[in-house]
Amino acid sequence: MSPDSHPTRSQTRIVAPESPFAPAAADDGLLSFARGIAVMEVFSRHHAPLSMADIARRTRLPRATIRRILITLRNLGYVLEIDRKYRLTPKILTLAQGYLASSGFPAALQPILEDITAQTGESSSFAVLDGTEIIYVARSAEEKMRIMSNSLHVGSTLPAYCTSMGRAILAQLPRHRQAAILQASNRLRHTEHTVVDVDALLKILAADQANGYSIVNQELETGLCAIAVPVMAHDAGVAGAINISTHVLRTDPGDVRRTYLPVLQAALKMIFV
Repeated sequence: MSPDSHPTRSQTRIVAPESPFAPAAADDGLLSFARGIAVMEVFSRHHAPLSMADIARRTRLPRATIRRILITLRNLGYVLEIDRKYRLTPKILTLAQGYLASSGFPAALQPILEDITAQTGESSSFAVLDGTEIIYVARSAEEKMRIMSNSLHVGSTLPAYCTSMGRAILAQLPRHRQAAILQASNRLRHTEHTVVDVDALLKILAADQANGYSIVNQELETGLCAIAVPVMAHDAGVAGAINISTHVLRTDPGDVRRTYLPVLQAALKMIFV
């Protein structure tokens, strides 16, 4: 797997937690285009139809601006309006398909992930880092998962600070970048096990970097335990991470490293970035 010759970025985009969809400064780019992308990102994270007021509140952009963007997206066929609420149309998939077609990396990863699932009976994924989140780029899901992982798919996003793949990637970054990303993250306490303190997270990342893997035990969802290893690019640092997710009723958290780390390490030998 958190989506070009490989799914990595030369610079991490940090977004303020109080305004996760607000576009960054335009610099030499087009601010109107950045705002349009911000609106589309809102749709990607909220599956129900959204009103103009919903979108304005989430992007912190003026309603007049939102109206112009929605009219443009509707005219282009990317947005459908029903009863003054908006949702994306299937045409948006053509944009994602362009990435998947231009990068052979996800397609090359898929049989490796499928093999991991065949060996373990558990789901396996590859994700890349995007700002404070990970984006799922490739995934193999087993049939018996009845927790959050069952609803994940290519294109899904999750916070990096409390996910195994997010931590595996963050652990490979310089400490100042780790701190900046963690500070910018909306660090919610999803369960009683979720670590949200920045200093504590930095200590975890330091240990993960030394160990070469990351384990997250029920920090994102009760019952969900996952282990991930970073996928390193030869010329660009960390490209992403692959993981195995399980349920504590099937695999004791204390056995996750012993049971699944060798499988992930063997898979890494088959990945060339």
